[in-house]
Amino acid sequence: MPLMPMTGDNLTGLKIEAMACFPGQLKSIAANWRSSTTSIGDKDVTVLQGTNPRQPPVNLYFDQTSGLLVRLVRFNDTPIGRVPTQIDYTEYKEVAGVKLPNKWTSTWTDGQVHWEMTEIQANVQIDAAKFGRPAPAAMRK
Repeated sequence: MPLMPMTGDNLTGLKIEAMACFPGQLKSIAANWRSSTTSIGDKDVTVLQGTNPRQPPVNLYFDQTSGLLVRLVRFNDTPIGRVPTQIDYTEYKEVAGVKLPNKWTSTWTDGQVHWEMTEIQANVQIDAAKFGRPAPAAMRK
């Protein structure tokens, strides 16, 4: 099966998720921001909703006590309507002076995936070949 290229809202959504890992870039996700407050479970959170012309909004939920991102909700416009993807971040641990989530759960209309990091290392050299296009399945053995 050939690789499926990421395009449109799917590509934009994944870029937003990646930017959430590097908080210095969060402001650049959207041109316009507004804030409100709500609760998630027993936590009071500040909600920042970012919008861009002709694009779906993105909602970032920050714990009011710690200031950490606890939820991201982004949307894809599809032929059947706007579809949300929600990512919940938990168990932050400090890595090289930066707090990073060790667990997160992505939920979308028809599925859910749980991620748990067992180890995070900062500034590790990675062989550039790891980022190359994978060989077709028939050639991998």
